[in-house]
Amino acid sequence: MKRKIEAIIERMTLEQKATLCTGATHWRTAAFPELGIPSLIVADGTSGLRLQAGSQDKEENDLYENVMFFSFDSPEAIARTLPSTCFPAGSAIACSWDTALIEEVGSAIAKECKAHDVGLLLGPGLNLRRHPLAGRGFEYYAEDPVLSGEMAAGMVRGIQSQGVAACVKHFACNNADYKRTWIDSIVDPRALHEIYLAGFERAIKKGLPRAVMGAYNKVNGVQSCQNPYLLTDVLRDEWSFDGVTMSDWVAVKDPAEACRAGLDLQMPPSASCVRAIVAGVQDGSIPESRVDDCCRHLIELALTYSQEGKEHQPVDFAAHHQLARRAAAECAVLLKNTGVLPLAKDTRSLAVLGALAQYPQFNGTGCAAMNPQCSDIPLQEIKALAPEGCAVTYAPGYTRDYRHDDALLAEAVAAARDAQAAVVFAGAFLPPEDDDFNRRTLDLEPATAELIEEVLAVQPNTVVVVYNAESVAMPWADRAAGILDLWFSGEGSGHAAAQLLWGEISPSGKLPVTMPVRIEDTPAYLNFPGEGDYHYYCEGIYAGYRYYEKKKIEPLYPFGHGLSYSRFTYSAPRVSVPQLMLPGQVTVYCTVQNDGQMPAAEVVQLYVADRHAKLARPEKELKAFTRVYLQPGESREVQLTLETRDFCYYDPACGWVADSGVFELLIGASSADIRLRIDLPVISDRPAPFVMTTDTHYVDLFDDPVATQVFYDYLVEKGLLQREQISAELTEHFKVIFWGMAQHLDGATGDRFTPEMASEVTDRINRALETRQQTAR
Repeated sequence: MKRKIEAIIERMTLEQKATLCTGATHWRTAAFPELGIPSLIVADGTSGLRLQAGSQDKEENDLYENVMFFSFDSPEAIARTLPSTCFPAGSAIACSWDTALIEEVGSAIAKECKAHDVGLLLGPGLNLRRHPLAGRGFEYYAEDPVLSGEMAAGMVRGIQSQGVAACVKHFACNNADYKRTWIDSIVDPRALHEIYLAGFERAIKKGLPRAVMGAYNKVNGVQSCQNPYLLTDVLRDEWSFDGVTMSDWVAVKDPAEACRAGLDLQMPPSASCVRAIVAGVQDGSIPESRVDDCCRHLIELALTYSQEGKEHQPVDFAAHHQLARRAAAECAVLLKNTGVLPLAKDTRSLAVLGALAQYPQFNGTGCAAMNPQCSDIPLQEIKALAPEGCAVTYAPGYTRDYRHDDALLAEAVAAARDAQAAVVFAGAFLPPEDDDFNRRTLDLEPATAELIEEVLAVQPNTVVVVYNAESVAMPWADRAAGILDLWFSGEGSGHAAAQLLWGEISPSGKLPVTMPVRIEDTPAYLNFPGEGDYHYYCEGIYAGYRYYEKKKIEPLYPFGHGLSYSRFTYSAPRVSVPQLMLPGQVTVYCTVQNDGQMPAAEVVQLYVADRHAKLARPEKELKAFTRVYLQPGESREVQLTLETRDFCYYDPACGWVADSGVFELLIGASSADIRLRIDLPVISDRPAPFVMTTDTHYVDLFDDPVATQVFYDYLVEKGLLQREQISAELTEHFKVIFWGMAQHLDGATGDRFTPEMASEVTDRINRALETRQQTAR
């Protein structure tokens, strides 16, 4: 294919090349049939295909229509959106911690894409869930880059297995929706690499997506879609990404600068983009070789993934609905259970309360808004699975648009009082999309929260079922008998809820975020969503559970938490090597047994604690996980592999490093439920390099044995110390001194230690360090 692409580029005029670098329509890339370049239809799709009928060919240049029908959520927009299967949103499917499941979902979405000739799906989204009020948090996976990256890689593999390209987004630091196109995310280098880029890196290296979408926001002063550090230095040079880089829609402010920075495709179509690129090449400010690179990436994408002229099998929507049901069941998280769940088989009366039981809200908004192919109604599904002789009473409790109504509330309370148990459906939803698309509060919709409080006052056997995009406040959690969190788990959520409530299957979801007691406890509370034109990430590397553990703040529910109708024991931890030499890998083993009475799945989580690093590190960090399904009484040995990078941290002075020492490997059922511990000595080939300066302080100097030896030898040589005076005690006394080396010795010895001597000993130490490094290589 490379020869074919080069031959095409040789025949292209500069105008054609520049035209290829933007769209033909809002949802279609430019085609040049005379050159053999087909068009590629693109579509939204983080939880299923979102494509409006005819939109791929519509130029959409009517200002009145664009303003009037800007919202993707309006009834008119939904009516024009083609029906497709609504799978769990990112924040929901991440609760499964199941990369095989998300591959299945990605494959199914891609099959629906092909039925409409879509060759590039704009998803998955994997920005870190930094704050629970972020408007697009429901599209993203987790507060941890390992979980986010692994889930995104699985989705990419599933999509691309069917011949549709995946586009991971939004690169990078798109963690709020306030002033989204000009807010400047100010992130320190450690946090940027360890937290906010690491998930993208994992997804790109393990999933091999064919496209990456730049974000709207700036990162450290530079627009993401015009950022050479992100688009070229990191993405291309460091991570070896060889696919297409593209903009979010209307995210480019300077087309020429974007092209120079490494952006291939600017969407939607823009005549000014074409003119700017042509002018830039003509005046020499854009090398034509850079434009040729754009064309290589875009032509390869179009030739490989365009659906033009291809025949496709009809979509089996019934099978996809069954997959949506299974996915929803795996995503549900049982947060609390005092024994009320599963509902007893001899239940004779059950009150199902809340309009959400009849009219479920299971999907997100904005460009993720979908027109579901079909949807399960929780009330109907609960009635269908109820044991014979059980009377299921329904009362909405609040209006269909989640408003208080005295009569409806009184009816629901009466139904709860008269039943053996009650199930209350509640929820928290997103505001209409605007320039500040973030949620305003952690609270549930007020009428649904009121219903919970009133029912809990009369019915001790109350289960609360929550539909939510992100974490919500639960001031009633200590009084509820059970809490089942469905998230936005798609069109199969109603059936999944019924199966879980009646105990046909066991819940197995685990939280991909930490649920706070109150918004003031969250890591980014003081800085979210930004003010003025800046959004400061002042919590640094302490995102999510890293912050709660470092600050010793008790959350409502910890990262990785999720209950089961079964119980599991962990035993027999071991590692494949007694000592790890880096670079290298180690396999960690343990045995998990299902000691309960139901078949169930458990998610085994492996965290790494580094207590000897030169820079501050979190208490522990997730580095690997696996999901294991076990029959009652069954046990299985599971294995988890750690690579070199799993022991590293990012040093702004020199990049990824690891310090030799003993690491603690922690195996558990959540970040707060550690069951097994293993100490692993690690010998690193990549310690943070020590470079001596005349102003180096003694603590750093004496931390390196080579530097220590050269320094003492020099002092002896110059008669400033006697050899017999050198001791560990002397070293410790040196470390107490707070001046730099040259400054201290000048003051402590008078004229006996000159600036020239300071430079000389510094040079000797650095030469010795370089010799050691060369020997190690």
